[in-house]
Amino acid sequence: ELATVMGIFVASWPLGLALSLVTVPGVMVGFGWPAVTAAAALPSFLCLVLIATAYRDPALPGPVAPSGMALNLGRREVLLATVAGAIWGLYNVGYVVFVSALPDLFVEQGYSLAGAAALASSLGWALLLSLPLGGYVAQRIGRATPVMIVCFGLIAAAATSLALTA
Repeated sequence: ELATVMGIFVASWPLGLALSLVTVPGVMVGFGWPAVTAAAALPSFLCLVLIATAYRDPALPGPVAPSGMALNLGRREVLLATVAGAIWGLYNVGYVVFVSALPDLFVEQGYSLAGAAALASSLGWALLLSLPLGGYVAQRIGRATPVMIVCFGLIAAAATSLALTA
C-alpha cells in the first residue's frame, strides 16, 4: 500500500498550490500582501498549536534495544539515491515554475488575473486525484517504473500542448 499512501502524501503540496492560486488573488486585491502572508502562515501556526497541545508520545511496550543497524551505503546506493533525488527535485522545480508561469500566460491571452489563477490551479486539482490514483495503479499491477514513465510522459505532453495551442 506504500505507493498509494505516497501518492496521497505527495498530492498535499499541489493541493496547497491550487488553493493558493484560487484564494491569493482575491485576498491580495482586497487586503494587500500582508494579509496574503498572514493567511499563508495561519494554517501552519494552527497546526503547530494543535501539535503542541494535543500530541502525546506513543506508549512503548518496553525498553527499546538498539537495532545495530548502521548506515553503510556503497557507491551504487549513493549514486541511485542521488539520481532519485535529482529526479524528484527537477520534477518539483519544474512543477513550481510551470504553475508560477501559467497565470501570466493566461493573462496575456485575455483572462482576468483571478480567472487565470483559477485556470492554472486546475493542474493542482488534477494532480490531487491523479497522484493517488497513479500510486494505486502502480501498486495493483506491481510495476511502478512503467507507470511513472507513462504518467511523466502524459504530464510533459500536456504541458507542451499549452505552448503549441491557443
